[in-house]
Amino acid sequence: MSLASLAAAACLAVSACSLPGSGDSDGGASVVPETTAGNSEASPPQSDGVFKVIGKDIVGPDGNLFLPIGANIGAPVQDSAGGEAWIFRLNGDDITTPESVAAIDEWGWNFLRVNAECSARPANDNNAAWGNEEMFTALDKVIDTYTSKGIVVMVDCHDFTPKGTGDETTPTIDDPQYVEIAEFWKAAADRYGDNSFVWFNHLNEFHLGGDPVSAWQSVVDDGYNMFKETGAQNLVVFDLPNQGQQLKIMTDPVFQDWSKTMCNVVWDWHSYGGIVPEGGDVRNPEQTAFEAEVNNVVAATVAAEIPVVVGEIGFDWDSERQYTNFNYPAERFGALAALKIAPQNGYGIAVWHANGASPTAMFFGLKNSDQETFAQPSPSENLSELGELFWTLSQEQKAATPQAGPTDESCSR
Repeated sequence: MSLASLAAAACLAVSACSLPGSGDSDGGASVVPETTAGNSEASPPQSDGVFKVIGKDIVGPDGNLFLPIGANIGAPVQDSAGGEAWIFRLNGDDITTPESVAAIDEWGWNFLRVNAECSARPANDNNAAWGNEEMFTALDKVIDTYTSKGIVVMVDCHDFTPKGTGDETTPTIDDPQYVEIAEFWKAAADRYGDNSFVWFNHLNEFHLGGDPVSAWQSVVDDGYNMFKETGAQNLVVFDLPNQGQQLKIMTDPVFQDWSKTMCNVVWDWHSYGGIVPEGGDVRNPEQTAFEAEVNNVVAATVAAEIPVVVGEIGFDWDSERQYTNFNYPAERFGALAALKIAPQNGYGIAVWHANGASPTAMFFGLKNSDQETFAQPSPSENLSELGELFWTLSQEQKAATPQAGPTDESCSR
């Protein structure tokens, strides 16, 4: 089914849009049903159970609702052009040290999103001067450490994340780098296909706002069919258009019908302030109206039983720093809206970023520092505003009473 009716081009992330045929309303905040969907400290994997998507819910191997709460992990790495890349590596901040393992347990996280580069790169490019086997060796260490504890590890291919050069476009399925990533995923499906605690996040923020939605759909269709051909039943996660921010696309009936042709798929929303009320200004949004708009969209998404995870939220710990490419008010309102609305509707969240402390603000920290990670000096010390909010959510999740998930028959790819 084509998504051509959605729009000739995607809505820009800094503006709201009513998608053709969406029946969208701007009549104030709707009442989002309050739920307590969640799970307590993760149970060890069960050999006879797997993760499933049933309606809008993620159901764990134990049959309980699974609300993923956790963080992105990686490390800042200088690329050959002198810029910083969002790369998972173990040569700097090793996420599997005893300190890190204990800190993740103290936070109460059940979900880690690993920011990886999955395509081969030239040996003279520090961005990722290794191949798939080296990457898999590193991933194996994280996956073995945490999935054995009942923590989901979602591998995210960050290769096509726009770097702001101005000449970037959404990849096509015959792009050589995209083909390399497809080979990575085929190997990953073979390697981790029997471990349901490994999820596959196909590509990070690969669609640019100025490109047609059809370009995004082509990549998603190809990715889904590729995973289907592998036979692996791991959950597959696709980032939404407009670099993950176009939550509103999920209110369109055409999208809803198309999405329901896919099995065990979750949609990834990055809440950095990309939805504002009609006529609003993302550079200076009004928080109440912003939350009302998000509330409306989430209510419609829940009603349509669309499964969602918020794969990224974050804002700088220092509100006085203003960066050319980042917008503190919008990012903060995006995070606050997601924290307030998503979990009560059964949509989990991964904060950006656990161990990516950086003075460039490309990594938004949980601490009031450019140097401290989620574990330093201890998990609950020197928390930023974002850190305080996420600590509270994480502790609530850790203490939540498990709830049985739906028992409807699930599908298989």
